Amino acid sequence: MDPGHKAELEPSSPRGVAFWAGIALMVASFSVLAFYLMIPFLPVSLEAMTNLLVVGMLVSWGLFLLGTFLAGKEGYLYLKRRVASWFRKS
Repeated sequence: MDPGHKAELEPSSPRGVAFWAGIALMVASFSVLAFYLMIPFLPVSLEAMTNLLVVGMLVSWGLFLLGTFLAGKEGYLYLKRRVASWFRKS
């Protein structure tokens, strides 16, 4: 190996359209969680609030699973590293 050549510590992730679409769907699944904060303030019955909670949960998990399918294990690990870097102390 050349002295000027930097060795990769981790394999590079594929960066195709499916990869980025999967990442976008996984991020979108977390944005659905913000909807949960608004449910108690909606002028609907308790039964409707419960239904909205269940539908929101199903949509959130569905988006995340579809995103994981498209991005694969590499996409999940990429997103996990990005989110963990926000909480890492400098």
